Amino acid sequence: MTGPSENHHQNIKEDQLVYAKTLEKFLYAGMIFIVVSFAVYIFQIYPAGLPPEKSIEYLTMRASEYAKFTEASVGWAWLHQLDKSDVISFSSIVFIGMISFITYLRVFSLYVLKKNTTFAILALCQLLIFIISALGLYAAH
Repeated sequence: MTGPSENHHQNIKEDQLVYAKTLEKFLYAGMIFIVVSFAVYIFQIYPAGLPPEKSIEYLTMRASEYAKFTEASVGWAWLHQLDKSDVISFSSIVFIGMISFITYLRVFSLYVLKKNTTFAILALCQLLIFIISALGLYAAH
């Protein structure tokens, strides 16, 4: 006899389970990353570009104003500043934003392995949209 959760999983398609399991793993990793990187920032384990005590001054600013006043990097230029604790903390938020891409990449590979061409093409289109968005190739001005 199977338990209720086992019966439930029998009705779920493999791609849905792969997506959900991948999402779950990366969300837990992302939560740990956020907590650890925020602790690194607050306890100033590494020097910060913007010290924690000054960050409150910038909370109500728009992103463009914040970048101007703090001389923060825009786009992907922040990658060159990963030696600063505030940027490490920011990178944890970027990681959370990349989880959808990672899960689609995992499901895309499953569709390719299963030779499910239609869904592989749809997943690939979604991946391309993520990449175009991340690169800012279709940004509104």
